[in-house]
Amino acid sequence: MKYLSVILKELNENAKQIANISYDESDTMKMRRDFNMKQLEDVTSKIGENIERIKSSVQVKVSQALENELDKIDALIDEFNTIGYFYTLKQSG
Repeated sequence: MKYLSVILKELNENAKQIANISYDESDTMKMRRDFNMKQLEDVTSKIGENIERIKSSVQVKVSQALENELDKIDALIDEFNTIGYFYTLKQSG
């Protein structure tokens, strides 16, 4: 009976050690998870900021390009009207 008591006591101590190790490991895993979540949030935030910066830059460039093209069209229209006016004068005179 004493022998059985010693075995049960050792099993109980082993179980406590395993529980403590598991708790420590679970604590470590929680810390790792929290760290990874923070890193993920930081990266997501930085990527979002970069996307907004790129989007803004593209909007400015596209707007400038469209304005340049509209200026070219205006110049072509003016040139066409000038040529048409002179052609009309030449035909009249």
